[in-house]
Amino acid sequence: MAQFILADNLKNLCKPSTPGKWSEWLSEMAHTLRNTLLSHREGARIVAGAGLDRARALADLAELTTGVMREAGFDACSAGIAATTIINYTFGYVIEEQAAPSPEPENVEDLYIQFPHLAAANKAKESLSAAELFDRGLSLIIHGLVSSQ
Repeated sequence: MAQFILADNLKNLCKPSTPGKWSEWLSEMAHTLRNTLLSHREGARIVAGAGLDRARALADLAELTTGVMREAGFDACSAGIAATTIINYTFGYVIEEQAAPSPEPENVEDLYIQFPHLAAANKAKESLSAAELFDRGLSLIIHGLVSSQ
């Protein structure tokens, strides 16, 4: 099932035209993966649970992403960590996105008094869509990779 979910949508991903476009490519890849996972009910859980041995398309994606990072100048360890981080971020985000919404706790105001920074962060995020929140997190990761290069 995991292979079915991934295969058609990821087969068109290819390396960036030049190694210098790796950050744009990472963003495109993560969005393609997110949209692919969202296109199937519980898509992220199904694929994440399959592993590389049962989802060849996932292994191919990890290999391609690591290769793109290597060609961009990252050492083997950093390239692997970058690929894993972006892919895992996308899976984790979509798993949460596809989960049933949690009900607000009855004592939410008490919790916000105890955790004012979390309350402010949640309030600030209210106006952002799920896609915008994904983009913001993805951007933070990619900017971190840019600064580490």
